[in-house]
Amino acid sequence: MALEALIKFLHIVLICLNKLQFKDFPNSLYMAKKYLNIFQPKMQLAVCNNCHKMHNIKDIIAYKKEEKVAIKDCLHEEFPNNPIPSRRNQCNNLLTILKKSKRETIAMPCMLFSKPSIRQQLSMLY
Repeated sequence: MALEALIKFLHIVLICLNKLQFKDFPNSLYMAKKYLNIFQPKMQLAVCNNCHKMHNIKDIIAYKKEEKVAIKDCLHEEFPNNPIPSRRNQCNNLLTILKKSKRETIAMPCMLFSKPSIRQQLSMLY
């Protein structure tokens, strides 16, 4: 918040000094980050539509069967320690869809969740 106020203050002062020279000076922290191209990347996770378990997107896209790109299923078990095997519900929902391009077939996640990194979350708090 202090950095945001400082950038707005500098914008007002510089515009008062010379409007033509400083017309492109950012007036918010968002615009400053955009001009400097310093946005922090967000971690993306693939989400199962059925059980809502989050999976690493790199593992899902790189999944292959017999050296070919294949559809990955969710392997989440609801009650893995249940002594009765019939009560261990495995999800088996599709996590990816296959898209064909001119040269190759690509596995695309059905549902994505963008999660900011821990550093970014802490910087937003303080």
